[in-house]
Amino acid sequence: MVCFPTRPGERSAAPIPPWSTRIRRGLQRALEVSGAGWVSTTTLRRAGIPARGIVNYLSTDADADRVVDTLLDASERVLEQLDLGTART
Repeated sequence: MVCFPTRPGERSAAPIPPWSTRIRRGLQRALEVSGAGWVSTTTLRRAGIPARGIVNYLSTDADADRVVDTLLDASERVLEQLDLGTART
């Protein structure tokens, strides 16, 4: 199981800001649409978050790199959509 905190080391019970949920959902959707990987979503403190990625024993380092590269490539686009108010929630 892989969890995606808002900030590295975050473990507080503070509310998760709505913009953070939109970023996470945008990244999850970009990964799903790309076909490079998949992460499920869950709700934590009333916020939607990607919670875990599914891999198996046949997954390679290249598979993991492809997921990371896809998320990095999508991150700027997701942030731009958030700035424009077009990010899906």
